Amino acid sequence: MGLIALRKRAEIRPCLESRARDIANKSCPDPIELQRLVAELQLLLANDLTDANALLHQPEALFKAAYGAKYNQLERQIDGFDYQNALATLKSL
Repeated sequence: MGLIALRKRAEIRPCLESRARDIANKSCPDPIELQRLVAELQLLLANDLTDANALLHQPEALFKAAYGAKYNQLERQIDGFDYQNALATLKSL
């Protein structure tokens, strides 16, 4: 397992551990749903499709909970139709 994968696992671990306790609390992203949305968003960005804008804002709370302050950078890039940089940002998260 690479260093990036370990870092991502460490970042999401607190949410996974508390998931059973606060399943009704949406502050912790569902990792399976997040993975599905990220894959879809990457596909849209890679193909310069404006549906990326709607997808980012549809489950906005999920992305914000998962990425925190980095979400703001991603949002600015997508809202500005800077899809190639948004794709790079998303891949770096």
